[in-house]
Amino acid sequence: MNQKTETAVIRTLEQAKKSQRKSMSVGFLYTTSSKIPLHLAAKGHITIVLSDSFRLLYKLYKKTDLSDAGKQLLIETPFDPLPIKEQRLDAIVLSHKLRLGKDPLLALGKLRELLVEGGLMVWPHPLLGTRLGALGRAFARRRSQLGPGCRASDFSGHVMAAGFAEIGQITVPGKVGSWIITTGRSHRRPWERSEQKPPLPLEGIDIPI
Repeated sequence: MNQKTETAVIRTLEQAKKSQRKSMSVGFLYTTSSKIPLHLAAKGHITIVLSDSFRLLYKLYKKTDLSDAGKQLLIETPFDPLPIKEQRLDAIVLSHKLRLGKDPLLALGKLRELLVEGGLMVWPHPLLGTRLGALGRAFARRRSQLGPGCRASDFSGHVMAAGFAEIGQITVPGKVGSWIITTGRSHRRPWERSEQKPPLPLEGIDIPI
């Protein structure tokens, strides 16, 4: 993630700050950047960095100011299970590399469960079809792990299918290649708020006209 993208992510999170709260709880999954969580901790927000790399967390710890240590929590953990209860975070920043080993929709759906109602998911990822041509496309596929042929619309489609609402995308141009920041708001669907069952898919159902 380049510096422009980091700045754009910080701006997106600051704009999402809820006016009725002095601070917000932000989770960072497998982040490869230390600037964003450190910046928000310095602003008084609570940051939780989740990673499967002790080396990454140690580097981040060395950069953490002692005055902000109480506002930041570093946890080495696999993606499944994540040590956070449901509806505990105001925002989540998902590193462009999902590290799933599973269906992206299942992973994104699990992240949505960690967010409060209306909580923000921020997903920065490389944009395919950049000036690097074939090399850039191969790089972006590997980093995003959504498979070959994935475009910006595929990212927004996955976020929407996982149950997020108010989907948005911001393009951040760079010297090597552009990035996209896909955002979505956590939205509890009707059957998730009650005992109702989810609607059945339309395949195979005879709908009278």
